[in-house]
Amino acid sequence: GSGAQTIPAFAYNNLTSSSTGARTLASSGTIGVAGTFTPGTNAYTVTGSTVDFNGSGAQTIPAFGYNNLTSSSTGARTLASSGTVGVSGAFTPGSNAYTVTGSTVNFNGAGAQTVPAFGYNNLTSSSTGARTLASSGTVGVAGTFTPGTNAYTVAGSTVDFNGAGAQTIAAFNYNNLTSSSTGARTLPSGQTVF
Repeated sequence: GSGAQTIPAFAYNNLTSSSTGARTLASSGTIGVAGTFTPGTNAYTVTGSTVDFNGSGAQTIPAFGYNNLTSSSTGARTLASSGTVGVSGAFTPGSNAYTVTGSTVNFNGAGAQTVPAFGYNNLTSSSTGARTLASSGTVGVAGTFTPGTNAYTVAGSTVDFNGAGAQTIAAFNYNNLTSSSTGARTLPSGQTVF
């Protein structure tokens, strides 16, 4: 529609938006996508709901501003190869096999958020909410880590700079800090890595 539309919580196969109207995702519940999600270029209002990529086949998670982002079922997942996957609520990547190249995951909620153990390309935090790094496991960063000015709780996990290209290790209070792969590493100039 060329006018405003609300996309209800529902179990979709493919979900697409076209035309010019503003879109509002359901304010609660789960928007299940078993096939492809093509949000289009519409302006979106997103509060409260969860988008769950729940296909048993391979799926691509597009760059989009999600509230809660979840993956379930058994299919392989590919994060968008460019752009920003914004998460203002919870990110639950599930146990799916992921291909991650090029995109940024931005935790951008004004409330508290947990950054799960996952293999990110670029990992960013913005907005004002407190952040908690996963209490166990590895937070892999193949590109850049931009922790923002959020207050962090850090206990138990490892941040692994694992890019094959050059990386700068951000000034941050890590629990465990590891570097793997073959890329050159630069420590921040005039700042402290705890």
